Amino acid sequence: MVGGVSVCLLAALLTTFATPTPVLGQRRSVTSAQELAFHQATTRALAHGAIEEAETLVASRPADDPAAAAVRARILISRGGYQEAEQLLAPIAAANPGNDAALELGLLHMYLGRKAEAADELVPVIQAGGALGQPVALYRAGRAARALDQF
Repeated sequence: MVGGVSVCLLAALLTTFATPTPVLGQRRSVTSAQELAFHQATTRALAHGAIEEAETLVASRPADDPAAAAVRARILISRGGYQEAEQLLAPIAAANPGNDAALELGLLHMYLGRKAEAADELVPVIQAGGALGQPVALYRAGRAARALDQF
């Protein structure tokens, strides 16, 4: 299985670095295919306990990237760093309420028993998933709906 994980890591890195470098100050746009490849590779790495591999994948993305922040937060949460995870996710989730960071923040708040805050973060994730219709957005929406007992 190590070979399969390595291939996914390579694919995610290639899709990340194969795009043109943005001009200083511009944010690199991530295509739906790149987002899906990153999501699959990091999810697989975390599921197999390959935390270092997930951290390597995250390091290839900008610090304010919602998907990368969500993975960083999942690692922090797994180590008991709830407050650090919340501080990392909050500004990124506020900037775009339907993103991966918003989902992870809502799930964290649900886990901590802060259900009203969780609902405020998870409902926009559900709405964005339906509006975008892209695979990763629909996955996020499903996880958010399940957390709110709407699925």
